[in-house]
Amino acid sequence: MRDDIVFEELIEQIDLILNSSKPLPYHMKDERKLAEVLKHLQEIPEYDNLKQFEPLFDVESFLIHFLVSADYTDLLKIIDRSTMKFKHIDDYTHLMALVVNPNIPFFEKTVVVDRMLEMGEGIDVVNANGETALMMAVKRNNRKMIEYLLEKGASPNIPDDMGITPLMVATFNNQLYNIALLHYYGAFIGDVCAEYEFDAFDIADITQNSTAKELLMDLAQQ
Repeated sequence: MRDDIVFEELIEQIDLILNSSKPLPYHMKDERKLAEVLKHLQEIPEYDNLKQFEPLFDVESFLIHFLVSADYTDLLKIIDRSTMKFKHIDDYTHLMALVVNPNIPFFEKTVVVDRMLEMGEGIDVVNANGETALMMAVKRNNRKMIEYLLEKGASPNIPDDMGITPLMVATFNNQLYNIALLHYYGAFIGDVCAEYEFDAFDIADITQNSTAKELLMDLAQQ
């Protein structure tokens, strides 16, 4: 770390923003101040190894939240390609942190997603459990985000570490719209979960989701 960077003060500054009850722009109206914080974060060696510092757990979430809480079209220009590689404690990428945040309006999320992809964010990057951003959206039944990610090129066929696919999750939760949507974008209905040796049809039987099974059968015949 640079000699003139006081790590504790930097963390206190971020904590103030994260824990404030007032709108974030109230504390950071000057873009240069945010740029300075980002610059200092990037100058900390071994950034990815700082997970033991609890205040850093939500740094990426804070950055995304700040970008969409103020004039995001200008503030997004501050983030460069190098920041896209950073993940926080749960191994979430910026895109994942954005997808799971329930407090950001959908339109503003799409603006940030577009910017992330322009800067090289991987849409199919997985976390420590093998989950993609699409899988997280399916688990939360976020229809708009599911469709948007698929439109942007997200693969519907990437299984997690247990071999469970987004289609299997949608079937388990009887998400009929999402089942049809995932199939439309190329989800493989016959994929078998490596860990438990079942497919989407088996899941529909186990959960007694007869409507989901009928839909899967209809889609399989198309």
